[in-house]
Amino acid sequence: MVPTVDTVRVKFIASSLVRVGVHTLLVGGVGVGKTMMASSVLEGLPTGYGAININFSAQTSSNSLQDTIEGKLEKRTKVLMAHAFLNACRT
Repeated sequence: MVPTVDTVRVKFIASSLVRVGVHTLLVGGVGVGKTMMASSVLEGLPTGYGAININFSAQTSSNSLQDTIEGKLEKRTKVLMAHAFLNACRT
């Protein structure tokens, strides 16, 4: 990604929000670099955090999304799921 004033600004804001635990959504038109920005922010996370890439289509249902996410995690208790190498996450 070419570091322009806008990309540096958005990356800083998104990274800051993600690091303090705020849910963050990147929006914009087709081809503006949302995926590249999200990937860049996720690569900069400290050790102990991870990311799951999920592709959506018009046929993606809520059940298939939940199955995809839960398929990457192991259930430890009724409400606690965790990745084998990462910290626990709450559902």
